[in-house]
Amino acid sequence: MRNIMFACLSLMSLNAAAQCPDSELKAEYKVINQSTTNTHTSELILWRHGAHTAHQYPQKQFTLDWTLLKNQQIKPVRYFDDAKRGIEYEPGVAIHGQVDKDWSYHYQLISDSALTRLNLANETGTGCEREQTLVSADGNLTVVWLPEQKLVTSLTAKSAKGQTLIQLQKTSSPEAEIRQFFTVRDNYRLTDFADIGDDHSDPFLTKMVNLGFIQHEASGMYDSQGNALESEHQH
Repeated sequence: MRNIMFACLSLMSLNAAAQCPDSELKAEYKVINQSTTNTHTSELILWRHGAHTAHQYPQKQFTLDWTLLKNQQIKPVRYFDDAKRGIEYEPGVAIHGQVDKDWSYHYQLISDSALTRLNLANETGTGCEREQTLVSADGNLTVVWLPEQKLVTSLTAKSAKGQTLIQLQKTSSPEAEIRQFFTVRDNYRLTDFADIGDDHSDPFLTKMVNLGFIQHEASGMYDSQGNALESEHQH
């Protein structure tokens, strides 16, 4: 009898998890970068639209966008919102020696592989609101997240240079706004990354290369300046 009850409870838990919303989402975060000399606060908005996700940095007018293709390859695009321009990358092509393969990086702000290396420190709530606190062995990375929604509520990463805190402010699922967000950027003028060196007359491309924006791989978490966070934290 106990085995039957346990099986029923397990099935109910799985069904609840399957019904938890996560594929259509607007999640607004505050990002606090602290060093020994200063503190910088900015916004990060995580957008999800099915197999399409993006990290928007409103203050920098900069958006990192990824599409998960049917063959499980990832197509990255970098949008510069003030110029209404974008740099697109071919899926599956190595950029500076790395191929972007981990969709979970972009979808939930931390990869599944990084989560498996963390230790469970606390768990509260049930169903879609089940919340876990996960901590790295060295204590330098702490993640609080909702596993059924694949949603980080806070992430603290410490290093010798300082600390980065990403704190969820609010979530919503405005269908029309989400659809419009991606549609607007789909209409930007795009340049293929492989063609950048062929055009020396485009002021936008010259500016982006000089600023160094196009030199980084479009994978993993980024700070408020659009730079990849240190890989030692694996997020």
